[in-house]
Amino acid sequence: MKWLLVVLLAGCASDKSYLDPDQGPCTGLDEPTCLGDDRCQQAFDDSGFQPGPQPLRCLQLEHKVTSSTPCPGLSEGDCRDRSECAPIYWQDLGPTDGPVGDPYFKRCADPSNLGD
Repeated sequence: MKWLLVVLLAGCASDKSYLDPDQGPCTGLDEPTCLGDDRCQQAFDDSGFQPGPQPLRCLQLEHKVTSSTPCPGLSEGDCRDRSECAPIYWQDLGPTDGPVGDPYFKRCADPSNLGD
């Protein structure tokens, strides 16, 4: 019975990641093209090792939501619903300054002002 529970929990944990390489029509788009397509949003990554967030991947929107709420402060899910917002993911670095693990959501920003 214990093994069945572990298998079921592992199956639930394998949901599609927001950063999955397959982003439908947004897969492989460069930053300007991504920002110009309302089906997509540009995600950025930051590690603290670089001067600021860098383009990570063009993401297909989960849902299209229109709102006047500013992007800074939104949760990852709310951020991922709005093309005018940019999710910023943090990348941990190891002792040789190489990436360690997967990037994780840090904050939501306005693409024209990633410093906020």
